[in-house]
Amino acid sequence: MRLTDRSRYAALLVLAAGFAGVMAAACGGAGDAKPAAQAATVPGGAASTDGPDACALIPVVELEQILGSKVAEPEPGQPFATSDARMTGCAWRTVDGSAGVSLALRRGAQYRPDAGAFHQYASGMEENMGTRPEVEGIAGLGSAALWDATNRVLMVRPLRPGSELNVQPYLGTTVPMPDRSTAREVAEAALRRLE
Repeated sequence: MRLTDRSRYAALLVLAAGFAGVMAAACGGAGDAKPAAQAATVPGGAASTDGPDACALIPVVELEQILGSKVAEPEPGQPFATSDARMTGCAWRTVDGSAGVSLALRRGAQYRPDAGAFHQYASGMEENMGTRPEVEGIAGLGSAALWDATNRVLMVRPLRPGSELNVQPYLGTTVPMPDRSTAREVAEAALRRLE
């Protein structure tokens, strides 16, 4: 079953937020994690105090090489936090609208280099969205990585503990979704600054 634009958008918001039940399960438990709607907004950019924010991870010049065209100004997401994790996000699209990508960076002690970290992702998505995505592990990227071919999302745990990256579609309705190799290039560029 193919996801509608509305349900894909909802699924990607869950992924970007990273604090809904799906991601709590995918991150190994944390049953007390708050849903995205209840997460506290962090004033003044406090979400980036433990390192660079998502927009600072990839230079525009490098993104232009990956996306194959001139990139517009980065679009930072609203940083937010729960008691045990912080998240920043950033979106980029090409000026001509031919490509785009979003990056979410989550930080917290629960994000360990754990190859089993994503084992509940597909069943959690099925439970919350009604559609089971096609997922596969990706070798040689961080300590653990998973590609969701249905929603075009790449989740990566860096080698160094304490963070997780999600490379996902730019949420503009006319911007094509990234393929696996593009998502991997974006993740590799971000990992170079995290590891």
